[in-house]
Amino acid sequence: MSVAERLRSFRYVTSTREIPWTHLRSIDVPSNRVNEPDLHLMKNVISLVSDCNLATATAPTTSSADVYQLLSVLQLALQFTLWSQSILKEQLVEKQNSITVKQVNSQLLDTLEAKLEASRREAVKLREERDTFEVTCRTLEHRLTQCETTIRCLEKNLVFEQKRLQESLKYISTQEMKHQEQQRQEGQQKNVEKLNPPLQNLPHTRGECLPDEGYGDHSHSLHAKHHKRHSRQCCLLNSDTSDSTSFSSHVAEVPPRRGKNHRREDLSALLRHLRQEEKGAEQVQRQEQEQPLQQQKEQSSPPYGDSSITLVGEKIEDDVINTFRREMEELQSRTTATCDAMRETLENAVTNNLQRTEAMIRRVEESVENLKASLVKEQAGELQSVKSFLTQWQTDTRAALEASVVTMINQIKTEYAQEKEREQEKQNQQQQQQQSLIPSFSTIPPVLTISQDVIKESTCQHCRQRIPVKQLDAHEEECELRLVKCPQCGNSVVARLLSKHKCSGGTTSETGTPESATLLRASSLMLQETQRELQQLLEENSEEASSYETPV
Repeated sequence: MSVAERLRSFRYVTSTREIPWTHLRSIDVPSNRVNEPDLHLMKNVISLVSDCNLATATAPTTSSADVYQLLSVLQLALQFTLWSQSILKEQLVEKQNSITVKQVNSQLLDTLEAKLEASRREAVKLREERDTFEVTCRTLEHRLTQCETTIRCLEKNLVFEQKRLQESLKYISTQEMKHQEQQRQEGQQKNVEKLNPPLQNLPHTRGECLPDEGYGDHSHSLHAKHHKRHSRQCCLLNSDTSDSTSFSSHVAEVPPRRGKNHRREDLSALLRHLRQEEKGAEQVQRQEQEQPLQQQKEQSSPPYGDSSITLVGEKIEDDVINTFRREMEELQSRTTATCDAMRETLENAVTNNLQRTEAMIRRVEESVENLKASLVKEQAGELQSVKSFLTQWQTDTRAALEASVVTMINQIKTEYAQEKEREQEKQNQQQQQQQSLIPSFSTIPPVLTISQDVIKESTCQHCRQRIPVKQLDAHEEECELRLVKCPQCGNSVVARLLSKHKCSGGTTSETGTPESATLLRASSLMLQETQRELQQLLEENSEEASSYETPV
């Protein structure tokens, strides 16, 4: 059974037990306004009041003070039960919330642990990928350093090769110049020999009979004399003494010929040599004509002997530089390609990781939103059921209180009428006794004793309690149920309720006796207080519902 069904199974039961007036009179109700209540006493009072016959309160023997004490005790018990019920309701709500929170926390903990494991696996994978990326980056850095070192070595080799090429070109040019000078000198010598043919070509009858060695020495001496004479005559053609010495040495190194065959060979060799000299002279003239043009083109470079050699050197330099540039471009393209590939792979890995994390965050947010929606729905259903139960209970308690107040007011009215009739009878009896005592003075002492016995105790006109005559005036002046005029509106109000009085503007007009008006007003005030307490309870319930809804 649910809580609402168990509460609806309540039924009102009447008992035959009499009201414990002695216990009720001993209870100090006003002290509970300031002091803390005795819980054991309150439990006993509620059990006593709930298990007694209230019909005995309407008996003529019960006084109005006892009835008022009973009503105040009932109100105290009702307020205490409402207070305890609100506390128990709070405890119940806290317990239900703690149970639901534990369930939700356990579910969330399981899901979060699973997500934590998944995130740890992802972190391990990412660390492995990071390590691989670091290794690849290190290898790339090593390769880059190797490429840089190779480039430096190639640059050094290029510089060295350029220097060697320049030196070789210089050496080739110097050798070519020397060779050209030798060819020019040889050409000049051949020209001189053409002009003055050697004595070897002349027929010597005498020389033929001579031995070979004497002929060789003679020819050598003739050649030397002819060379000396020609060197003196041709100063313009001989520009350097070294050329003449080289030519003389060349002539001196010619081995001695023997016979006609040897002479023919010498003549053919001289002719070939002269032709070569002519060709060399023509080449020298061409070079001398082309030399100023080359000097204009290559002012910084040294003059080379042959244009073909310089072109070949330039081509070699261009080829080396082009190959070096091609290698550099290939290395740069490879390094850029590898760097781009690594960057793309890193970007792809980062984007994939970001997408995974975003998807995980979306899932967590969706689960949390679903959990919030389910909690809100459950709490709304529970609050709706509690509100419906509280409204029903409020209407029932209000109707029961109104019925009990109406019955109590009727009882009080009947008691007041009976008490008034008794007082009138007593007054009539006293008047009759006084009238009977006027003629006879002998009966005065017993009358006085009777009047003293009769007027020993009297009832308070406000609270209807039996009080000694000596204390009656003081009690009436300090009675809580006496009528006091309100200083603001001027209406008569019970002294006990003066602090809670709200001025109505003096429009109400009270009818009947003051005692009945005070009792009716007290009952109406009790009803107003109960209504206020119920309204406060409803407001607290609504505030609790809003507080449960807002944190979620």
